[in-house]
Amino acid sequence: HTQRNAPEIAHIAQEEGAEAITIHWRTRSDLYGGERAVDKIAETKDQLSIPVIGNGDVLDVPSAIRMFAETGCDGVMVGRGAIRNPWSLLQISRHIAGEPLEEITAADRRRVLLGYLDSIQGRFRSERGTLGRFKKISNYFTKGLPYGSEVRTLVLRSQTIEEAVEHLEVYFERLTSFEAGDSTVFRNARSEAPPKADAAK
Repeated sequence: HTQRNAPEIAHIAQEEGAEAITIHWRTRSDLYGGERAVDKIAETKDQLSIPVIGNGDVLDVPSAIRMFAETGCDGVMVGRGAIRNPWSLLQISRHIAGEPLEEITAADRRRVLLGYLDSIQGRFRSERGTLGRFKKISNYFTKGLPYGSEVRTLVLRSQTIEEAVEHLEVYFERLTSFEAGDSTVFRNARSEAPPKADAAK
């Protein structure tokens, strides 16, 4: 970490009239890596009178709880984690309010992901552009799901939108069965897959 001057910058912002401030624990040099260090968020919270919002690797309820506990921050911000789990903000807010968390089903995930595809149709100059963006979002969206790595590979290798959607439809259908208690549905699918052709010699 270099130039970890969040408390000083935040104080200046407060004096200039800022009503709240969000601080990410990563510095510019960390990019998407770096070693987690939230001490500057905690230090800023201790020094300021305006709300301080903690940011950085807040993906779900447990990571939000950890940020609150380690920094004393007034709120949390979810970034890329909301692509993987669009329900994370609702889940975190319900936990804070002491309300029960809603179970997210395969049907919910299918509806949201394919709904996103519908929303970006026509926004790119070509199908290739639409497919590229859909692959990127699908890659995030299926991380952490049962057997998600397999469908990610299939989607990333898809040559058309129709092919990508077909792979996802099959996956979500199997995920529904998996959630209903069929623990063998993905293993059975592997055994039923046709053998790969031998490479040309």
